[in-house]
Amino acid sequence: MSNKIKFCMVAFVAMVSIFSCKKEIDYSDPNSNGCQLISWKVTSGFDDFTLSFEYNAAGQAIKESLSSGETYTRVFTASKITGTDQDGVVDELVLSKGRTISSGSGGEIEAGVTRFENTKKYGYDADGYLNKVETYQGGILVETNVFSYADGNLIKSVIREGSTGEIQNTTTFTYRSEKAVNTSFSSDPLTTFVDYQKGGYFGKASKNFIASESYTSFDPLGSILVIDNSVYSYQFDSKGNATVLNKTSTSTLYNGGAGTPDTSTDKYEMIYNCK
Repeated sequence: MSNKIKFCMVAFVAMVSIFSCKKEIDYSDPNSNGCQLISWKVTSGFDDFTLSFEYNAAGQAIKESLSSGETYTRVFTASKITGTDQDGVVDELVLSKGRTISSGSGGEIEAGVTRFENTKKYGYDADGYLNKVETYQGGILVETNVFSYADGNLIKSVIREGSTGEIQNTTTFTYRSEKAVNTSFSSDPLTTFVDYQKGGYFGKASKNFIASESYTSFDPLGSILVIDNSVYSYQFDSKGNATVLNKTSTSTLYNGGAGTPDTSTDKYEMIYNCK
């Protein structure tokens, strides 16, 4: 996947539509309102760009195109979703009963076999929520992420180093009262923790829109390295879609002493096609 599309899908996280492969334009009920995202504009200190989406008859996002020319296409089967960028780099989700059980990213095809830089395994609780992600590099466990939920929302992620079990970082979330519809990327707190593909393939989604996010990372001695606090504000249309999202983040880097905060705001503007 291209760096800019990867930025769209992982580093920045932004609002997109959720789909399902079970029936035509299911939109991942019960969080559906009959709308699909067709374009998404990002304005930030990092870069400004527009991302547009194409769908098949089943409502699955088969292609994403950036205003700068990069593309990302997907092929869907009952057991696998394969995504490929314009340079031939491959991502893959392996599915069981509609949920992702493993994934690979940064893959290249060698002698007909796709070899991935990183792979992940996924576990779910009895209620259908994603509760564990294991990340591997070269077959070696490098980190484990455990999730906690309350009132139908993801409230905490704790990532530990694979061999020592030391905490690398934690992320906590709070939520607004509005029910989350057509959620993904920045409105889906799972985005930065999984090999994300749109479509509700990681168990039950959090039921409300994110209000705030707090990230803390630690060095091997347990001292704080970075604290990043983000506040989300929205504008909604009559169907409950977020049409504008402003994410204001204050990041403080600590280097053995008092840190200096830096504040930035990212703006996301979404256009939907509704039935």
